[in-house]
Amino acid sequence: HFVPAPDFAAAVLDALVPGEGSLVDSLRRELHRMTGVDVPPETWENVSLPEHLVMNLHVLDADGGLAARGRDLIELQQRLGDRASSDFRTGREDAGWERSGITRWDFGALPETVTFHRHGLDVYGYPAVVDEGPSVALHVMDSPEAAETAARAGVRRLIRLHLRDAVAALREGLPGRQDMLLKYRGLGSGAEFEDELIGAVVEHVFLRDQPVPRSEEAFRALLDHGRTAFVDEGERFARRVGRVLDRHHELRKALKEPRGLAGMESFRDMSEHLGALVFPHFLLELPPAVLDESPRYLDGLAHRVEKQAQDPDRDSQRTRLVRPWWDAWRERAERHRELGIHDPELDTMRQLIEEYRVSLFAQHLGTRMPASEKRLKRQWQAVR
Repeated sequence: HFVPAPDFAAAVLDALVPGEGSLVDSLRRELHRMTGVDVPPETWENVSLPEHLVMNLHVLDADGGLAARGRDLIELQQRLGDRASSDFRTGREDAGWERSGITRWDFGALPETVTFHRHGLDVYGYPAVVDEGPSVALHVMDSPEAAETAARAGVRRLIRLHLRDAVAALREGLPGRQDMLLKYRGLGSGAEFEDELIGAVVEHVFLRDQPVPRSEEAFRALLDHGRTAFVDEGERFARRVGRVLDRHHELRKALKEPRGLAGMESFRDMSEHLGALVFPHFLLELPPAVLDESPRYLDGLAHRVEKQAQDPDRDSQRTRLVRPWWDAWRERAERHRELGIHDPELDTMRQLIEEYRVSLFAQHLGTRMPASEKRLKRQWQAVR
C-alpha cells in the first residue's frame, strides 16, 4: 500500500507537526489520509528498528548514579516500577497532603495536581479521593489515569457514606435479593455482590456521564441531583440485574456440555461470550452502555444456543464473521489495561460488536445502532 516507501516517508515528514501527538498515531493518521488504509497500533509495535534509531534511556538514582539503562521503555518501567512507586509514596507522605478516615466531604477543593520535591526535583502528583471501605482517604497518585480510576470509586463510597439511611433502605428492599445472591454464587460471595450492586446503583444514579466532582459544591450538587431518585432507580436497576443473573444461570447450564466436534468453534465462542457479559465485578467493569443492554444480549445468546443445535454449520459460518473483531477488541482491551489507558472509543467498539452479534444470531431482537462490517471497520479506526 505504501510504495515507493521513500516517497511516502517524505510526504509524511512534510505533513507531521513535531510535538503534536504520538509518532504512531500521527503516522497512522497521515497514511490513512493518503491511502485510506489503516495500520493498527499493534503493527507498529512489531516493527524491529535498527538499534541506533531507538532511544537509549538512562535512569538515574537519587545520587545521580546509573540505576538502569536500556532501549525498551516498558521493560524499564516494569523493572523499576515498584522501586519508583515506593519512592513516590515516601515523597507524597513527606508533603503532608494525605489524610485517612474521612466520612464527609470536609477537605475543600481537590487540585488537579500537586507538586512536591524529591531528590532535588519537582515531582507532580494527582490527588484523588480513595475508597477504603468504611471511610475514604486523600491520596496522591502517580498518574492522571490512576487518579481518575481511584477517584471514581472513592466518590462512590463517599456518596454512600453521605446517604447511609437511603443505602440501608435500598439494601433491605432489594427485589429478588435472595434469588440474586443464590445465582451469583460461583462468581463471588453474597457480601461482595451486595456491595458491588449498591456501588453500581450509585454509579448509575449519580455519576453516569458526569465528571468526578473536585469540590464540595460540585459534590453536593451531585448529591442533590440524584438523592430523591436513588431508592426507586436502585430497585429498577436491581430488577434488571436479576434478569441478567436468571439468564446467566440458564445459559451456564445449557453450555456445560460441548455440542460435538463440528460445533466446538461455536461452543467456545458462546461460552466466552457468556463469560464476557457476566463475571466477577461485571456490574462496575462493563461499559455502561453494554451493561444497560446485557439482558437483550443474553436473550440473543440464548436464542443462538437453541438455533446452533439445529444448524451447527450456519452458526459456525457466522461465528467466523464476528470472531476476528472480538479477538481484536480483546487484545486491545488487554493492552489498554496494561498501559492504564481508558479509551471511550474502545467501549463503543465493544458495544458495536455486541450489536453485530445480535444482527447475526438474533435479528428478531433488533439492534440499537446499525451494526455491519463497514461500521466495525470505521469504529476500529477511531480506537487508540
